[in-house]
Amino acid sequence: MNKLYLVAEGSSDTNILQRLLPPQVAGQTEFVQARHDALSLATTLLTVRRRPLALVIDADTTNASSIQERVDSLRFLLRQAGGNVPHEIFVAVPEIEIVFLQDRALFERLVQRSLSDLEWRLAQLSPKETINSLVQPSSSVIDLLAQLTERDIAVLRQHELIRGISDFLFKHLNWIEYPLRAYDRTPVLAVAEAGVSYQIDEDMDN
Repeated sequence: MNKLYLVAEGSSDTNILQRLLPPQVAGQTEFVQARHDALSLATTLLTVRRRPLALVIDADTTNASSIQERVDSLRFLLRQAGGNVPHEIFVAVPEIEIVFLQDRALFERLVQRSLSDLEWRLAQLSPKETINSLVQPSSSVIDLLAQLTERDIAVLRQHELIRGISDFLFKHLNWIEYPLRAYDRTPVLAVAEAGVSYQIDEDMDN
């Protein structure tokens, strides 16, 4: 059975999404880690593979107008590539690590310290930097994910980003296969076994 695609910008993003998306959705989704240009990879997959696709990117800003302008541009480019194949862009504001801040008490437990109100507001503006500065030097997002209980995961799944991605993918679990365009198989389109997170090199010339 062909699966849905989820393209994320890096290994940390992929790990977070794999852990937090509901099993019935994650189990039918190919998590694709873009090493360079996530948009280019997403448009390639839409054009050639013709499967529903979610593109998840960091906003790297909290400016609403800048975010909307970028989303509009990305949607236009994906529409050009995907046509009638379902696709959507999901923007983490400002970064995907913001999902850990869905609940203050939970976040404080994960980083093993209480935050002042000022620190909490700053964490919402720079969640990745906050996590890197508060957790042990040898720790990582993977360590934070490993600490999560099922109850914790249920809380983090309520974040609007996770809910949005989950709803989109769930809606298209029973998608009707779209006809593939004829193409010559190249390294850029080589995929790993179903259910395995993998990387695709977007450089078509190599």
